[in-house]
Amino acid sequence: MFTINPVNILSEKMIKAYWLDSTVNPLLVPVVRIAITDYEPADHLIVSHPYIKETLYLEFCDVTDVEVNTLAAFSRFRDALLTEKQADQIIAFLVHYSRYPLVVNCYAGVSRSAAVGKIACRIKGIDDSWIKPPHFNPNPYIDHLLNARYS
Repeated sequence: MFTINPVNILSEKMIKAYWLDSTVNPLLVPVVRIAITDYEPADHLIVSHPYIKETLYLEFCDVTDVEVNTLAAFSRFRDALLTEKQADQIIAFLVHYSRYPLVVNCYAGVSRSAAVGKIACRIKGIDDSWIKPPHFNPNPYIDHLLNARYS
């Protein structure tokens, strides 16, 4: 069981452990959730829970624009970068549900989720200094795009 904070960054494994593989109810207050996967909407973990008020499902890869544009092996991910439209969706969701605690998850809960967690902290007006290595390493492209679109 974990304490629900204003912003909660989790991995897919943690989501499974807390909500799908457990008889323990980790939620005592309503939350909103942003779920991120690489490509396929079918890859999302669908969690039905009375305390999850709303979920935003998004698909984008954990790569940067620099990697995609300079490394041949990464060029195949060009169409899988976070888009401005997706960034705007994240921001609108976070602003609309700013009074609710956020649970954000991607596969590892380290990079994409951390970047979303940082903008969530900014929108909520709370400290984001805890979102840093070694536990979190926000994707710089996602972090930059979200901050640029929120400004």
